[in-house]
Amino acid sequence: MALTATKSFAHELLDVAESELDAGELITASGTLWRAAAEALESVAKARGWDIEPSRRYYDVYTQLRTEVDMDTLIRGISAASLMRQNQMDDYQLHRDWIALSASDIRSLIDALQASA
Repeated sequence: MALTATKSFAHELLDVAESELDAGELITASGTLWRAAAEALESVAKARGWDIEPSRRYYDVYTQLRTEVDMDTLIRGISAASLMRQNQMDDYQLHRDWIALSASDIRSLIDALQASA
């Protein structure tokens, strides 16, 4: 399945996160960034008909994609998404620049995932 001209839900979430970040809503933006990455991973799994165990789903998708998607993009994106989840849950009080950098890594991950779908 090729990436279409229509924005994916994951990309729409990235736009929302960018607006939240611009508004200074750092914790909310972190959660939205996590949701965007999770949506992209789930979308790939669903499109391929993978039966992913809920408690392991992101690791399982990562494991299955590691030969198809650039490892640096995959690792950086998933690491950034995990950090955003932790920031949302535990309020690490990350600096805005760190969240913005994570958003860039997550965007690269989503683009790569959609190109591989």
